[in-house]
Amino acid sequence: MPSAPIQRVPWWKKGLYGLGGLAGTVAAGAGALSLAGVTAALSPLAVGGLLAGGVGLAGYSAYKALNVANDDRKAVSGAVAETRATLSGLDSRSKKEKDLTERETLLHGLLSDTVPYLDQNTTVAPTTGRSELAFPPPGGSNLQEKNARQNRQYGLRVNPDQGNLPTHILHELIHVDADQKYRSNRDPYENVDDRDRAMPYNTHSDDIGKAADDLSDRVQEVLDVVPDDRSLSRAQKSYIRERLDYAKKSSESEYDTVMSELVYYLHRAGVPETSPTSRAIVARARAARERRNS
Repeated sequence: MPSAPIQRVPWWKKGLYGLGGLAGTVAAGAGALSLAGVTAALSPLAVGGLLAGGVGLAGYSAYKALNVANDDRKAVSGAVAETRATLSGLDSRSKKEKDLTERETLLHGLLSDTVPYLDQNTTVAPTTGRSELAFPPPGGSNLQEKNARQNRQYGLRVNPDQGNLPTHILHELIHVDADQKYRSNRDPYENVDDRDRAMPYNTHSDDIGKAADDLSDRVQEVLDVVPDDRSLSRAQKSYIRERLDYAKKSSESEYDTVMSELVYYLHRAGVPETSPTSRAIVARARAARERRNS
């Protein structure tokens, strides 16, 4: 669940704002004329003009908002298509026995694990709020029983304002993967699995806390590498630190997701695989994937 993006006003709110502006325009005009002592002279034509202007403004606002909504849908659809294309490209190279690099091999595995969910149990739609995994999505089945996880339905809500959309789609798909594979989890958003620690149910919270501390330490190890990594631009360092900070603050639910999304980010950005940051992220994302698939 990535950090909160820039907020975009929904189209229906913009329509209400336009109607509010209409009412305000009429009220202000009437008030001004009253103060001038010429309220009686307010002709139907003048009132009609004010109304027409306000309605026109509201209609234009709604039209622009609808265009924004359409653009959002196109952006999300394009990001999903790019994610599928990345998997297809890596898959094709793999089948042709063309060597994949270490990072490409891991990314191929991450996408192979998760992209099929888009055709099985997961929908993707734009949102004006924060990008997140909706569990369950509106109208979906709220199946909490562990033996019914395969029947759960998920909804990914992605904000186009956030940027790097394909990486955020992978982030949310890793949440789905974790919920499907960490079968003893009580919370679908956790990136840890009780089975690794063989502890009784009533100590679940304490155990998760210990696991979170360990994962936070692993995130800090990567953060320590970033400042001196000459393979990264200033902007790339800033973005990677922001994402790692987010993972560190909520490591029990965001460790696997952020490490995985950053593998895709590094791939898309063309960061050399010799980068110390890339090596550190790949190692941790690979270990997390192995844990999910064990």
